[in-house]
Amino acid sequence: MAERAFGTRPLSAVELSGGLYNTTYRVELPGETVILRVAPEPGRQYRIERELMRNEHAALPFLAPIGHLVPRTLFADFTREIAGRDHVWQTLLPGRPAREFPQWTGVYRADPCGARRFGVHRSPCSSRGPLISSSTARYRAADPATAPTSDASRLDSVRSATRSPK
Repeated sequence: MAERAFGTRPLSAVELSGGLYNTTYRVELPGETVILRVAPEPGRQYRIERELMRNEHAALPFLAPIGHLVPRTLFADFTREIAGRDHVWQTLLPGRPAREFPQWTGVYRADPCGARRFGVHRSPCSSRGPLISSSTARYRAADPATAPTSDASRLDSVRSATRSPK
């Protein structure tokens, strides 16, 4: 996977705990440390989880207002050619997971993702639900950057709402 994404072999990889859906690894590459997230095999995904990683990836443009709080995607492979699974390489965010701080324990029990605390739910979006569904003939059709005008205009409204005043 690393060779396809970066053209190099990893120096080391350690599985991280605490995830609810993906298998996640901290991977040391020459010159940088990155995160590899691997989705479950399609046959092991519950109906509500189908193509969750693809939907997550398609939703990233809508998180632009809080872009500094989410990892940057370095490489995404949805061909399932390597391990029969989708996988995404992302930047490693600095710091420690919030669940390691006792004062956050209650917050994360009430809201396991901590999303509301970081403004995800305040990000502008005109609709809810999967961006990719069985009605989307191709994955690319669900990508807001290449979607029909109605979806592209939603992305433009997010971009204009988050521009810094000059």
